Amino acid sequence: MSWFKVFSPAESALLPGPVLVELLDLLYDGALLAIISMGALVGFMGLLVFATSGDGLVIFIAATGVLLNVGRAFDNLAYRRQRPCGADTAIQWERRYAIGSLGFAATVGLFNFCSLRLDDRYAPMLIGGLFFGYASSLIGRIYVRPLISGASLLLVAVPTAFGYGLLVLERDPYVGIAYATQTMLITGFTVLGLLTIAQSYRAMVGQLLTKRDLAAMAQQDPLTNLPNRILLRSRFEEIMAARQRAGHLVAFHCLDLDRFKPVNDTFGHPIGDALLQAVGNRLVRAVKADDIVARIGGDEFVVLQCGLHGADEAEALAQRVIRVTSAPYDIEGRQISVGVSVGIALAPQDGADLEQLLARADAALYRAKTSRRGTVAFWTGQSLSLPGAAA
Repeated sequence: MSWFKVFSPAESALLPGPVLVELLDLLYDGALLAIISMGALVGFMGLLVFATSGDGLVIFIAATGVLLNVGRAFDNLAYRRQRPCGADTAIQWERRYAIGSLGFAATVGLFNFCSLRLDDRYAPMLIGGLFFGYASSLIGRIYVRPLISGASLLLVAVPTAFGYGLLVLERDPYVGIAYATQTMLITGFTVLGLLTIAQSYRAMVGQLLTKRDLAAMAQQDPLTNLPNRILLRSRFEEIMAARQRAGHLVAFHCLDLDRFKPVNDTFGHPIGDALLQAVGNRLVRAVKADDIVARIGGDEFVVLQCGLHGADEAEALAQRVIRVTSAPYDIEGRQISVGVSVGIALAPQDGADLEQLLARADAALYRAKTSRRGTVAFWTGQSLSLPGAAA
């Protein structure tokens, strides 16, 4: 990510949705106090300048800035209540924040310039303090959205530096040196501020992407790239919450490969690993998009089937899984055949807890394998139902 791309309008499109949402949370979470403080400060400064100069334009600009920040404060409170979870909604909230931030920055820049044009000996000192205080806030807090912070910084810095630059031309040489120094300080501070924004943003995004990758690795089986038990639990809770609203059944299919150990013993673990990857791919293709396929260890897989109206739908999927996964595999030029047995537990009647359903589906699987390989078995309390063999 180059220095220039950090400030590109297309920068948001380069980020994964969850990272963008997290950056927006950081932007809004620390903003309310700063928005209120800066609005109050600009209002106070406007009163001071008006008291010494009597200029009505300055107090009007300051009042505009105060009103803008009142609106931004309400927008911040609305964000806290609604908190977007998707990238599209996050981008809309980012635009709202950008409009408020850029509008207030333009107001502060105009206020500074107009105040410096007054014949007021206190105004240059007050404006210098206002600029450095506000610019530091932009650099230190809003850097998580660099286009907003960078543009806001320029909207304040350019008219303020220009106002001090005009004072250099209008004052005697000794006083002019002081204003020239102030102009150079503002210019240098702005350039360094933009560099700091870019560097801080790159570091923050790097941390968030690393955290996201580590979280994904912790929830993903490294061999098959399927969800592991951790992610399975999370998705199971989501599916069960949706089931309670819709009243549908959830089927918990537990399956493992028949004759997998001889494959490992005969051809070696690399072939066995390739076979597990191929099985995982076939399982994903065999289920619906809303269903979950997970590997929970060894040659054990789980299919979480949601939105069922009856047990016959679960049996139909199990038979399809057996048929699809039992077809021969071509692994590195070797024709390998394995079978699959499936044990099924249904929620909510067989339980609503992941571990309980897993244990009961596993018990059904064990009975299916001991009865006849390549069959489907349901958990039915103390006994098991064996619908039949694979087609």
